[in-house]
This record gives sequence, structure tokens and C-alpha cells, in this order.
Amino acid sequence: MKKLLILKQKGTTLCLNVTEKSDIVKNPVPILWFNEGLYGWISVCAVINEIQRFLDNEKVCPGLAPAQLEFTWNQILPILSNMGEILMSFAEKQD
Repeated sequence: MKKLLILKQKGTTLCLNVTEKSDIVKNPVPILWFNEGLYGWISVCAVINEIQRFLDNEKVCPGLAPAQLEFTWNQILPILSNMGEILMSFAEKQD
């Protein structure tokens, strides 16, 4: 079981694909987002809140809610590059 999800995506919005969304809804974990040389941390609490908001939107507005689970760069906690690299090497070892 993964303890950390690492995603490399450019831009200000991080969109999870169907497999990533399915996995993270079943087992919420923190996300390390690598974005053009910058590292950002999305805590498990923020992930759970976003999942709950997503599920609530699906109930309230079926068919109108976004199909993807999304995070924005302003939701992250910036972390130093060397710490990001350490976390990435840790996560590679868990696979």
C-alpha cells in the first residue's frame, strides 16, 4: 500500500487520472507534486477534504460536477527541492 503519491505535472492545476482518483478515494495519502522544478506537498487532510467536496458535488449536481479530482497550486505547502528529492527517493523504494 502506497504511503505517498508522487505526481509530475506542469501548470497550476493538478488533475488526477481515473486510476489515481480511484486509488486515492479508497486510500487517501498525501501527494508530492513536482511542477517544473518546484515541489509542493498536499497533506492527507487536504486530500480527504477535496475527496469529500468532489463526492458532495457528485451528489448535488449529478452530471454537472467535474469528472476529475483536481488540486490547485495554491493548495500546496511549498517544500525545498532537496526535501522533495528525498521524498521522491523514499516513495520509489515503497513500490
